[in-house]
Amino acid sequence: MMRNVQRTGIGSELGKKLRVPVINRFLTDLATISSQYSDGTATADFPVGKYTYQLFQIGVRSSAAIAGKTIEKGGEHFVKTANLAEFVEEVSLVINGTVERRIPIELLLKLNASKGLNTTDGFAYMTFGGPHEFWEKAAEDAYMLGTGNLRDLRLDFKLKTAWADGTMFLHLGAEVAREAKPLEFISTMKSRRYSLGSAGEHSITDLPINADIARIYVFGTGLKRTEFEVDGETVFKANSYCVEGLNTLYGADVTALDDGVVFDFWRSGEVEKGLKSLEGDAQRKRNADIQIMLETAAANTEVQIVMELAGRYVTQQ
Repeated sequence: MMRNVQRTGIGSELGKKLRVPVINRFLTDLATISSQYSDGTATADFPVGKYTYQLFQIGVRSSAAIAGKTIEKGGEHFVKTANLAEFVEEVSLVINGTVERRIPIELLLKLNASKGLNTTDGFAYMTFGGPHEFWEKAAEDAYMLGTGNLRDLRLDFKLKTAWADGTMFLHLGAEVAREAKPLEFISTMKSRRYSLGSAGEHSITDLPINADIARIYVFGTGLKRTEFEVDGETVFKANSYCVEGLNTLYGADVTALDDGVVFDFWRSGEVEKGLKSLEGDAQRKRNADIQIMLETAAANTEVQIVMELAGRYVTQQ
């Protein structure tokens, strides 16, 4: 008997409760930023309480021009987007002391480009619910990063050796609503790496099933046939190029992901089309799982799987 693949959702009443009715502000002086040193970690603390965040704008300013690597805008020198990864290795979103997103800058730039967020040279973005994520404003508001029930919120930056002490500075802008919305829904990111010793077909089964899933990115070289199965039901089954074509049809710039393949459940902009966690008693009884099947062209292929988890924050702990 064919099983229904369960979907995510917010609920109409909770959606109304989580609406953000006030005007969003854009500020570049909200964060309290620590000192920044080569090969060090810099922290940027953001206020919590009556602050609900839509996005963080991330950049690097330089007190002097760097040939070929900075642009001058409004009297300030900004490191070009293409050069950010030379100076910053990774950024982490830390909520109440727990890292919920740890993203190499190089990967963040690829994800930004695939979602159409690479619009202005010099900036990368970490977004929460938008822009361009959902068709419904209620869903966008629900996934904004509310801090009404948080103790602290910060971004950690791992800086590289090339960072110029005393002349380079983190730039952090925030689109924020002065609303004390609790953190209820969020998308977090978890990453795993797998070494595939031989060419041919491989099954990956140790993926999390306790949280809802928005997207799963699979990065690897020479990926051929792909298949994605949920609780015994096939959801994707195609050559990797065909999956890329599907994502392009829905507006994603898959060229930015190199050889990556995306199983995108939010591709239509509908929050209800996410993949619900596998937690029901019947599912537990039959050991329901999520499987990815990959066919690789070469031996000794390393595959990185980045899972964008969704749903209630408490389910992702």
